[in-house]
Amino acid sequence: MKDLSYFLGPEVKAFFTDVSVDFKRPEKSVVLTEDQSSYLRFLNMDPRRVAHIHQVHGDGVLTVDAAYVDEGVVADADAVITSDPSLILTIRTADCVPVFLYDKKAGAIGLAHAGWRSAADDIIAKTIEMMRKKFGASAGGMKAALGPSIRSCCYQVGQEFCGIFPEYVIPQNGNWYLDLQGACRMKLLREGVLEENILDVGRCTCCSEDLFSYRRQKEKAGRHLSILRLE
Repeated sequence: MKDLSYFLGPEVKAFFTDVSVDFKRPEKSVVLTEDQSSYLRFLNMDPRRVAHIHQVHGDGVLTVDAAYVDEGVVADADAVITSDPSLILTIRTADCVPVFLYDKKAGAIGLAHAGWRSAADDIIAKTIEMMRKKFGASAGGMKAALGPSIRSCCYQVGQEFCGIFPEYVIPQNGNWYLDLQGACRMKLLREGVLEENILDVGRCTCCSEDLFSYRRQKEKAGRHLSILRLE
């Protein structure tokens, strides 16, 4: 488990799980296994207060409140935001970039699932903009953390990515490698997040045997859970 609260601030709980618990589950279900629920309780999180979403590799940003959780809804989205301290925001990843956002002054948090498609569709900018509209958040007052994800050392892509992320495709030995973290970082900076308020944990899921990786493990890959809650 990686604790990111030390950077985002003591007013939030922010974690990224390791392979000790697999959070892969039916996409449209709010049901967690007993192991998954026990893990959340170990973190002093109530599994009944998790705001589940169905990730579709798109650009949808969902604002959640208590009613969303109470009704057991699982809406399609790739980012989720709230100002309700009773709710737990989560996304699941196995190579994509989890983006944690927190604005202390606005009392608002957000989690974005930034795979290459969502990143190309500006999921980060749209999440920040929705936090501004709903909660009065400001990019200049935000902290952002990029959790473990596949990095350019392992993320071989096709030549067509040169047109999608022209600044972040690295040619090497006749192949192309994508620096998705660099692209996400630049999108944060362009939205106005200060450089000193951005943390990249610097770990590659594909390189690390103690992390799940779809690129390395294919269908056998489990899922990490990124967890964010206001205290």
